[in-house]
Amino acid sequence: MPSRVGIPVRATSGRASDFYGPGGTLTHLGDQFWRPAIAGRRGRVLVDPDAIHTYHFIPDVAAGLAALGTAGDDAYGRPWMLPCAPADTMRALVARFSEELGREIGLITVPRTVLKILALVVPFLREIDEMLYQWEEPFQINDRRFRAQFGQGPEDVKRAAADTVAWAKVHYGSR
Repeated sequence: MPSRVGIPVRATSGRASDFYGPGGTLTHLGDQFWRPAIAGRRGRVLVDPDAIHTYHFIPDVAAGLAALGTAGDDAYGRPWMLPCAPADTMRALVARFSEELGREIGLITVPRTVLKILALVVPFLREIDEMLYQWEEPFQINDRRFRAQFGQGPEDVKRAAADTVAWAKVHYGSR
């Protein structure tokens, strides 16, 4: 049997917390939020909308991963927190969406007990249930090392909200 020669793998990891933005259908601010919100009803959320939390805009994640993938030796061998805006509440993020949409988006929070029951039969909700501890105390990400190394920060939150609403109108059908 021929011997196999090990080939060293040069790797890195780009980390991000919860996503929002174009293409984010299976996120906290995805289908269950945008379908009713675009239809003029309250958007459903699975977490405490008043908890301080870091959210990552999907195009920022993509740009960050592209930077890591093309950085060569400067990126290898360590984890990186990808670019993100300062932590805020989901309610504040939804207020930005409301401004861009031109009308208020109300929120309805799914009670934790309902989520736990649904998680027994819906695998995606089981994963969400396991991560709810992140909304019990402020969850703030520090991306300063990435910004310093690659000179790349997040999109302006107003622009990110505008891009997200524009995508949601097309994807979910604006009313």
